[in-house]
Amino acid sequence: ENVEEKAKQVAEWITSKGEVFFFTGAGISTSCGIPDFRGPQGIWTLRKRRQPIPRLFTPFEFARPSLTHQVYLNKLNHIKKL
Repeated sequence: ENVEEKAKQVAEWITSKGEVFFFTGAGISTSCGIPDFRGPQGIWTLRKRRQPIPRLFTPFEFARPSLTHQVYLNKLNHIKKL
């Protein structure tokens, strides 16, 4: 099967569902002030090393979507219109 056929299948699947989740790579939200978890200075890494966790990050409830988040939303809205 070619890419266009696969894309149409994915678009049909997405439009037939009520909700869609994007599983992204680590760090997609760090530009929003949300801390990294698994990186060298990530929260889980520091906890494992028993090092202090920095408190200078944006609380989740105050974080705002980054350009990357907006691109995903734009793509999803575009697919729903197909």
